[in-house]
Amino acid sequence: MRIHLASGCLALAGFTLTAVAAFHAHGAPDNGTLSIQVENDYFSPDNRDRHYTNGLRFDWLPAPSEPGDESWIEQTAEAIPFVGDENSVGRIGWSLGQSIFTPQNKTATAPILNDRPYAGWLYAGLTLIKAPKPDPAAYSRVDEIDTLEVDLGVVGRAALGEQVQNSFHAFAFGNEQLRGWDNQLKSEPGLLISYDHKWRALAQMEFGHLGADFTPSVGFDLGNVQIDASVGGMIRFGRDLPSDYGPPRIRPGLAGSDFFLSDSDTGRRFGWYLFAGAEGRAVAHDIFLDGNTFAKSQSVPKKTLVADFQAGAAVIVYGVRLTATEVVRTEEFVGQHGNDVFGSISASFNF
Repeated sequence: MRIHLASGCLALAGFTLTAVAAFHAHGAPDNGTLSIQVENDYFSPDNRDRHYTNGLRFDWLPAPSEPGDESWIEQTAEAIPFVGDENSVGRIGWSLGQSIFTPQNKTATAPILNDRPYAGWLYAGLTLIKAPKPDPAAYSRVDEIDTLEVDLGVVGRAALGEQVQNSFHAFAFGNEQLRGWDNQLKSEPGLLISYDHKWRALAQMEFGHLGADFTPSVGFDLGNVQIDASVGGMIRFGRDLPSDYGPPRIRPGLAGSDFFLSDSDTGRRFGWYLFAGAEGRAVAHDIFLDGNTFAKSQSVPKKTLVADFQAGAAVIVYGVRLTATEVVRTEEFVGQHGNDVFGSISASFNF
């Protein structure tokens, strides 16, 4: 049934692409980008339904500013170190998301001392993106991008992880309920400040109508939710690669760009690429493993070094981008048995 669920989601995404592609048949101006992301271990053949078990996120990025614009977007960007330069254009976007974490044993009602605790994370975010102004003569190629995000939310019972997960399980699988949510982390406010910088270290190589590129990235997370530093990179091969920086991902993870350049920017109505990447993180704090900041709660010893390996495909057509990603995440805590595998799908629409 879990494999059928993943197939159904991909079929729904394909239907969405067909419908919206018809709507955008004459091109889509860059008036803003709406992205919807879902990450779930049901989308993986591994199907373990454990640990990071579900992520849902909505992003809205308005149209970019212009270099030299004195709008509050540009003034905010100029006031923040390490974000863009005088030739960059800015975007400030908004997001709403939820992530859910569970132990491997979902039938036990007592606390499980050697597994990660139940936890939810519900948040709203403000994202500042700075990138050089696209050059239509070069197919809107963007050579580097800075992303600064501030998320404010709640961890614990107030994050509604129990209600969302058990309601979905009751709808999809009948009476299958997770019985240990009474042991979840206590409710507390959460702050997460994230920054990353990406650049095209290897200039795009052209092979007829196809190309390849390599995009390294460095970044960090700060806050009572997560403290870490990361380094990673992504290799892509396909058509019209300058449209974006790879597929979006829910943090932590090797994310590409929430925005992408539509056909009216690039002069091409169809693009696609295959990708593979990896990111390593040095983790100093993870509330979903270390437990609550201000109250006593269940916890488990975390591992300091964690890595994500991912691969997948993206299609961009008539102002619509669909992506599918398979992710392998190495063990995150002492006593974990094997890596975690989950899938990520996203749909982005230029208006």
